[in-house]
Amino acid sequence: MGYQRLGRVDPRELRGMEAGGAYVSTVLPNAGRDGNPLWRVRLPMPPIADGYDDLPLPEMPAPAGQQGLGLWDRYMAGGRLATVQQVVAAAAPADPSHIEVLE
Repeated sequence: MGYQRLGRVDPRELRGMEAGGAYVSTVLPNAGRDGNPLWRVRLPMPPIADGYDDLPLPEMPAPAGQQGLGLWDRYMAGGRLATVQQVVAAAAPADPSHIEVLE
């Protein structure tokens, strides 16, 4: 018995995807054998004029009786993101010329 390992998605295809593009992996039964087709889809994008601030987000009720991780309150709420960005900027090197940019 042998096997052959093939890449399902070429990295060049991922880099060339347009906004809203995605690969969806599914499991479908086919005459007693399960198949695993990979579908390339394009999801509709919401209309965004000047950024995501224009996009209304639904209210997310907290699950009853559960605390949660509190990540939104820790990093995003009440100007916390600006504080985190200031801390990161203060810790960044003054001369970024030695930082390698990967493309």
